[in-house]
Amino acid sequence: ANDSRATLACSALRKSYRELLGVNNKSVVAVLLTGPTELIEQRLKQRQHAFMSNNLLQSQLAALELPEQGLVIDIAQTPEEVSLQIIHALGLGSRR
Repeated sequence: ANDSRATLACSALRKSYRELLGVNNKSVVAVLLTGPTELIEQRLKQRQHAFMSNNLLQSQLAALELPEQGLVIDIAQTPEEVSLQIIHALGLGSRR
């Protein structure tokens, strides 16, 4: 409402969840981080904290309804590269 920016990180696996969040209403953009299951499993095992049990990955992937619009980013890159790709694609450089 006040032209400020925010980031919401969540799974929003289903289209109905994204609709509740207002995704694709021109001011809310979905960013899907994607990669091979093996890479996701590897990264889950490397986490120092656990918000989700590693054994839930398959059910989460099965529940995923791919967004029809938005930005798709490959997680095979470094976190810095992923961040920069998102910033560039969404035009989120510095505001002056």
